[in-house]
Amino acid sequence: MSVTGEDIEQANPGTEGGDALVQMQARLHEAEQRFERLMNLIPDALVLVDDQNRIRHVNRRALRLVGAQTREEVLGRSILDFLALEEGARAPEARTPFSKDELRQGRLRVLNAEGDEVPVQAAAVTVPYEGGEAVLGRAQDLRQRQRIEHALSQTEDLFRRVFEANPAAVTITTLEDGTVLAANPAAKRMSGFAPESYVGTSLAGNWAQPEQRAAIVERVRADDLVENEEVRIVTPAGEEKIFQGSYQRIELHGETCMLSVVLDVTEERRAQAALHEREAILRSFYETVPTMMGVVEVHGEDILHISDSGASAAFFGTTSEAMHRRYASDLGAPAEVIQQWIDAYYTARDTGAPARLEYLHEREQDARWLSAVVAHIQTLPDGTDRYSYVITDVTDRKAVEAELRQAKEEAESIARLRNIILNNLTHEVRTPLTVILGFTSMLRKGVRPQFERFVSLIERSGRRLMLMLDTILDLAQLEVGAVHLVPRALDAVELVESAVETMRPQAEAKGLALRLERPEESVPAHFDQRLLTRVLHNLLDNAIKFTEEGEVRLLLRADEDMLYIEVHDTGIGIDELYMEHLFDEFSQESTGLERTYQGSGLGLAVSKRLVELAGGHIEVESRKGRGSVFTVAVPRYVEA
Repeated sequence: MSVTGEDIEQANPGTEGGDALVQMQARLHEAEQRFERLMNLIPDALVLVDDQNRIRHVNRRALRLVGAQTREEVLGRSILDFLALEEGARAPEARTPFSKDELRQGRLRVLNAEGDEVPVQAAAVTVPYEGGEAVLGRAQDLRQRQRIEHALSQTEDLFRRVFEANPAAVTITTLEDGTVLAANPAAKRMSGFAPESYVGTSLAGNWAQPEQRAAIVERVRADDLVENEEVRIVTPAGEEKIFQGSYQRIELHGETCMLSVVLDVTEERRAQAALHEREAILRSFYETVPTMMGVVEVHGEDILHISDSGASAAFFGTTSEAMHRRYASDLGAPAEVIQQWIDAYYTARDTGAPARLEYLHEREQDARWLSAVVAHIQTLPDGTDRYSYVITDVTDRKAVEAELRQAKEEAESIARLRNIILNNLTHEVRTPLTVILGFTSMLRKGVRPQFERFVSLIERSGRRLMLMLDTILDLAQLEVGAVHLVPRALDAVELVESAVETMRPQAEAKGLALRLERPEESVPAHFDQRLLTRVLHNLLDNAIKFTEEGEVRLLLRADEDMLYIEVHDTGIGIDELYMEHLFDEFSQESTGLERTYQGSGLGLAVSKRLVELAGGHIEVESRKGRGSVFTVAVPRYVEA
């Protein structure tokens, strides 16, 4: 369609005619450039098709649509080659969608160089062209639009699902009266209203603080985003709930509304309030309790104080706040003491059980003994271990313990001295007393009748003194653990008969009957004869001594395992108040100037200890003025 300068000169060799043609050529070229620029500025694909369906002109957008690099690839070709049409529509005589006699708009599918079908929105218009008419077609690529529509559909679906499944309460309300226009299920659950009646309900009157709602509405109206605001809402049931959420302005159907996204934090706030109350109580206790306690961390070779009670701070002459995050070395603790603590902390951590330590804490004003219990309480995310400590000041206890140790040592020294004296005394007195008793027996045979009572008195007193010496010796041996059982085979009947006969003269001298009740046959046993004889002598001596009239009776019983010996008397009996002291050493019911009965007060104490040494026990029943019954139960068979 272009005209060259050579063509003009051949047709019009005249100068004036040549100039006109050149000007026409320039204007034509300029018009073509403007047309080209215009075609390329249009964002849609443009194609010019003649009445033979041949493509006569395309813009760059059309080339990209069909995947062509240059115009030469498409110019002169049939438009039908680039359209995805039904089979019959591809015949040469078929009309193109851009035919001038059937102009229309609609959707077509264009074939690109790869054979893919590209959906387009097409429109056509008839334009004059080279003395005739052509069709100018416009095609808009729908792929981007379809992608946007698909993304929009997915976004709307996602929004709907998020809206429905969101655990937060999402509502859209009017600004004026708070009428609910839309709400998700969570909002309906939290509101306290019936779910079916929540949408359409006005919430303005349910704000516990109406002025707070008014302030939020004004901020939202000014397009201000309100975030993390806590509000109190009163439900229809009268329950006050605490909601925390964000509020912002949105336009819905041409109306300015408020979008609310809130969470019900009622229980959380109640729990926080309860926690704060407990923390306040704990802090008050922590600061006022007189016990030193706290929480620390171990850092290298030092201890960092994290939290300490008021008592701990006072011990160091400071305050809890001043001790916070201070090292033990800064508080004056020596390195060796710090290491003791660290060792105890590590022991508690490694064993999982509390550890203990006790040490002398030197201070400028004094030195205090401290006893501590430490435990591992937690490991922080960064791996740092934390420990608790509880300290007790045991200085006074240590002083008492020292005094007790000294007193114990002194008592043991006195006891040793007493035993030495008692042993020496009994041995030194026993020898001459044995001689006296021996000569007394000889005197009885040749003394004149008027002096017999004196001989008997000497003999009785000597025997009582011998019994007392034996009792004292037994006590001394028991004190040092020198009494050992020497069991042997014996007849329990013979043993009690011998004991009764030994004590009979003493009973007869007081005019008392001394009777024995025993089994007819022998009672074999394996026991320490000396021990049992000593116990029987003590019990019979006591019974005779405290009985002025009546009788003393000894009863022997036995079963397969035990021997039971009862000593009955009709004496003065024992007061109930004195019973708990009956077996105490050197104890008698009558004391001082009112004492009416002789004796050391050791017989029953020694007897009880001897019986228990043999694995038995001794019991007593007594009523004041009506006599007493002592019952001894010992094993019948005792091994050495």
